[in-house]
Amino acid sequence: MASTQSSIISVPFKCVIGEFCSQYSGAHSDSRGWTARVLCCADKASNGGWFKTVVKMNYVINNVLLAWHYHDNCQLYLVPKSGLTPACTASRLNDFRKQYMQDGNKECFDKINALRDKKPTPIFLSAVSLKHCNRAYEQVIFDGTQLVVIDGLHRLVGWALHLNDDIEFGSVPVTTFIASPSTDVRSMSVLKCFSKFC
Repeated sequence: MASTQSSIISVPFKCVIGEFCSQYSGAHSDSRGWTARVLCCADKASNGGWFKTVVKMNYVINNVLLAWHYHDNCQLYLVPKSGLTPACTASRLNDFRKQYMQDGNKECFDKINALRDKKPTPIFLSAVSLKHCNRAYEQVIFDGTQLVVIDGLHRLVGWALHLNDDIEFGSVPVTTFIASPSTDVRSMSVLKCFSKFC
């Protein structure tokens, strides 16, 4: 089956951080500092290599990898240390939703639920290792064949839940910013495939 082509363009980091800052207002602004630090770390790891493209929601939900997501003093992890796709994470959440909320994660669940029907906003991904940036990425495998989420976890899980109820939501376009050195052949191959929705 023929795939839809989307352009992939190189962008400067100031464009990336500007887009990120424009998003962070309101209820989910508490993680702005944490994410900004990881974005800066990704910028160094990719030697300033950033790319922008637009992909279909369905591909994003089923192919990007979320990093370990945990809350202090809670026993249940929404995303295990090895990482998980948004689709698998949504399925996991459905399996233990009640226990997850009772375990002290109601705020996290409410954030996901509040974002599930919102208009898609840009997400930020990395093709380079972030193991040295934050402990959430320590056990995630970075082999140049996987794009890992820097920012957008709660939105992506919410969108995955939305997709379960509305199959047409899968064709909605999502703008993505991706950290990847242009000299890394494997990473660039993944980006090109990503931009075509594979």
